Amino acid sequence: MMDALGMLAELVAIPSVTDTPGEAQAIAWLERLLQARGIRPERVGDASRPNLVAHLPGTCPAAKPLVLLSHIDVAPVAGQAWTHPPFGAEIADGRLYGRGTLDTKQLTIMELMAFLRLRAMGGTRRDVFLVATVDEEKGSAFGAERVARECPSLFGDVIAISEGGGFPLSIGGKAYLTMTVGEKASCRIRLQACGQSGHAGAPGEEQAVLRLTRAVACVLDGVAALANQGETYRAMARRIGATPDNALACELLAYAGQCGVAVRPFQIGERVNVLPAEAAITLELRPLPGTTRADVEGWLAQWLQCENVTFAIESFQPGILCQPEHPLGRRVAALAAEAAARHGMAAEILPMLALGRTDGRFFGGDSSVFGFSPLGMADAFDAILPLVHGVDEQVSIGGFQFGCAVLTDMVTQLAMEVEWDG
Repeated sequence: MMDALGMLAELVAIPSVTDTPGEAQAIAWLERLLQARGIRPERVGDASRPNLVAHLPGTCPAAKPLVLLSHIDVAPVAGQAWTHPPFGAEIADGRLYGRGTLDTKQLTIMELMAFLRLRAMGGTRRDVFLVATVDEEKGSAFGAERVARECPSLFGDVIAISEGGGFPLSIGGKAYLTMTVGEKASCRIRLQACGQSGHAGAPGEEQAVLRLTRAVACVLDGVAALANQGETYRAMARRIGATPDNALACELLAYAGQCGVAVRPFQIGERVNVLPAEAAITLELRPLPGTTRADVEGWLAQWLQCENVTFAIESFQPGILCQPEHPLGRRVAALAAEAAARHGMAAEILPMLALGRTDGRFFGGDSSVFGFSPLGMADAFDAILPLVHGVDEQVSIGGFQFGCAVLTDMVTQLAMEVEWDG
């Protein structure tokens, strides 16, 4: 039977760039592999861009299902100068090169190995689902969002293992394995100002552009004034202190405690020498988990009360969080640390918020989503983060094999224990 490394190499060799035929080819490859082992997965979604769901029934219907989620689509490689072919799955100096070795085909195989172990055991207490999706790199409309709509029980009240964590960091001479316990909310707001129009050679004092500029500055100042807060920030600080000696750890800590803001591409006016009577801009806030739409509306009303602008919230998607000190959060972290120790790494689990938006955002209800695709110190987070979506994406063979063993042990325990669901 093919080993995990062979499976990963075969999957990486499939050029499953988002919204190309490679997505369906990768899903078909995984489907054939499962079928050869007596598992009958289900396709969900468009025939040309299917997602795959496989199920192992449990013996405790009241227990939360366990969902092993990953995506098989990958970011494009056009215009990048790789030293190893991006879909060659070449091995050199103990490392496997190829697009998807970090995002997230390595997780697909780790979860597949755990799923096959559970199948070989002959039964679990929880229902366990293996879910492989497409379209994650372009918004997930054909992927996780479609699966969540057609199979709502998979995303309603579950324990999920997904992407975003598991990468190691050395902080203060001690090893940590990151684990995402949530991700921020996303709120798109539109600011609009009206004012004097005219020729740029004779600008008035009440230009729409100036009003809009002041409003944007008020929002940025308001965001900056929000205090570091949140359960994840406090949990991280308790473990690594307020000023860790690792630059990336400092950034992760700050990210976990701050609302983010991004300015979307925009254009004001149609001619450089004409001042428009109206000007608008769209900002995207990334508030901490637990922030509500009403909270954001209150912030904006306060920040913009002295500015002659209007605002509208165009979209709001709440964040997700399993509090690190919740019994479930503590138990999952303990199982991960125990599994890592059994396989040679004495590491503490460092909770964090997912960087950016992942398919975890589609889980609702009382779901708890943990990002964890563990790797060894040869794949330290600060070293490999630039490789995600970058040139010469790669993973160490030893680190990947370590991750397969750790995740299999952890998932096996999760599938069999049901006492701490609440």
